[in-house]
Amino acid sequence: MPDPPPYIARISLRDRFLGTGVLVTARLVLTCEHVIRNVGPRASLTLLIDGAHVSGKLKPNAKDAAKDLALIELSADAEAAPPAWSIDIAEGHQCNALGYHGGEYDAVPASVRSAQRQRVDLNQSLIEGCSGGALVPLIHDGGHCVGLLRRGGEGVISAAIGTAVVESFLGDHGIALPAVPPPRPARRAADIRPYLAWLRHETGEIDLDTLKVPREGNRRPEMDVLYIPLTTARSPEASIRATSRTKRATEAASVTLETALENRLLVVEGEAGSGKTTFLRRIAWALCREDRETKLKLPFKGFPIFIRIGKLDRHIHRTLQRPEPGDPTEPDDSRWFAHYLAAQGWGLDEAFFQEKLCGKARGDVRGRASNDNIVLLDGLDEASGSTRRAAISRLVKRCSVQGCRYVISTRPHSGEGSAALPGGEPGGRCDESAEMEHVQLCREQPGGARSRACTVHFV
Repeated sequence: MPDPPPYIARISLRDRFLGTGVLVTARLVLTCEHVIRNVGPRASLTLLIDGAHVSGKLKPNAKDAAKDLALIELSADAEAAPPAWSIDIAEGHQCNALGYHGGEYDAVPASVRSAQRQRVDLNQSLIEGCSGGALVPLIHDGGHCVGLLRRGGEGVISAAIGTAVVESFLGDHGIALPAVPPPRPARRAADIRPYLAWLRHETGEIDLDTLKVPREGNRRPEMDVLYIPLTTARSPEASIRATSRTKRATEAASVTLETALENRLLVVEGEAGSGKTTFLRRIAWALCREDRETKLKLPFKGFPIFIRIGKLDRHIHRTLQRPEPGDPTEPDDSRWFAHYLAAQGWGLDEAFFQEKLCGKARGDVRGRASNDNIVLLDGLDEASGSTRRAAISRLVKRCSVQGCRYVISTRPHSGEGSAALPGGEPGGRCDESAEMEHVQLCREQPGGARSRACTVHFV
């Protein structure tokens, strides 16, 4: 079990555990009203804060059953700094639910089902006992609270009281929400060498067997030697739509591959052997190779994550069949990418990959979180069945709000069992309201001729 942050309090009455609390000032701990509902005004509570036991009592006239909030006043100032509070949370964001689950501290991964200023609903049902704990989004690197955990329906904790409600309650008692997060303790850097070694082996060569191309000998050709540069050629329909929306002249027939990759969510659609997988592997190889020398001029230099969707789908199916405590419970839970990667034997945990997916983010021009790490998802069509493909498509849509770049490859719509791509209809036939532009991915042939390889959708 991890150690609790210094601002998390374990609340008990005599020897009976009651719940969790969060430090809001050096003298005050915030918790849920139902946690201390049966505690008398003169009763002496014991709080475990930052490894030390401190006594406390209910602050007079400082509980609100309607808001399910209450304050406990400590007998002495706590040395720990309270966390900052934020409203920067959205559907699909990954969080940790910090609290004493069943009396034992744990940081339980949880994903956001829906988010409002007053309430944050989670996809997970948590163990009773963490009521009054902190909901901390990974997008802020663990430095902010976005809600106070509380009991959901029938006693199951599945939501958090939003920052706006907490701020209103504290304001009624003359207390301002802390705005500066406490300093984070230093931690040992993860060893990413096993993962990078696997990724280089996976992407540094071209798999001709997958492409159904005959080869000489047992060695696969190196990516740098055989890879044929790709350009994108905008389809006539897309040019017409782009002109009608922007009143600009039709753009040039072809643009560079780097231009296509400037889009944060790409769907690459093409028949078998058209180069979709090679395209994704080439991007990963350019970002993970040791010499960093590449002719592919990418518009970003983030951390690459390469996932075969067929393997991800089997991992999700097996886990849902025999779940362990703390595993995701829904097929489209946004934790699945990190959960799958952590199970691959590289010695990297789920928190490491969650940080790569949504940590160290910055705001883009639309106010959304963004970073330059990229997830390359190969073979949406390889998921088993239309229901599971649709779930993975929803999973991508939820995760894309966390700010990471995504490139997804799939075969085109072929009737029953096709996948619904993010932002569109089955097979990538997307509504114009999704602002998706359709371009053709072209392969340069000897003599300067071009042949169509597959279609790229900019989401």
